[in-house]
Amino acid sequence: FFNPSYQTYAVQLKPLASKFRYRQWKQAKGIAEATAAGADPDGDGIGILEEYAFGMDPAAASVTGRPFIGTEGADLTLTYQLERTRTDLIVGIEESTDLITWDPATVSSTATVSDNGSIRTYKAKVPLNGADKKFLRLKLTALTN
Repeated sequence: FFNPSYQTYAVQLKPLASKFRYRQWKQAKGIAEATAAGADPDGDGIGILEEYAFGMDPAAASVTGRPFIGTEGADLTLTYQLERTRTDLIVGIEESTDLITWDPATVSSTATVSDNGSIRTYKAKVPLNGADKKFLRLKLTALTN
C-alpha cells in the first residue's frame, strides 16, 4: 500500500535533517547530548562546538585547525576553517576593543583561501579604522544542541 502523502512529508523533512548533524556528531563521538558546547573533553582549549565546526576530533588534543589572527596593511585578519557539511551552524565574526563588549565585526571582505573538498578555509578582513587595539573572535551558534 502506497500513500503519496508520505513522500510529501519526506520531502518536507529533508531540509530539517541537516539541522541535526551536530547532535548526530556528538552521539557518534560518545558525547552526551546535554554536554555544553564549550565543554573541552580533550583539554586542548577548544570546545566541542568549535571542534565540530572546524572538523577536529574532540577526543584528541590538537590546535591544528584553530582560527588565527593576523594583519594585512590597515586590516586585522581572521583565518578559520569550516567543515563543509556543517550546515547547521550560524557563523559570525565579532570585534572588541576591550575584550568585554563584543559587537558584530565590520568585515570588509571574506575570501576562500583553500578548499580540499571537506574543509574550506576562509580569511576575513576587518579594518582597524585607526583603533589602537582591536580583538576578533569567531562566534558559532548551533541550530540544535
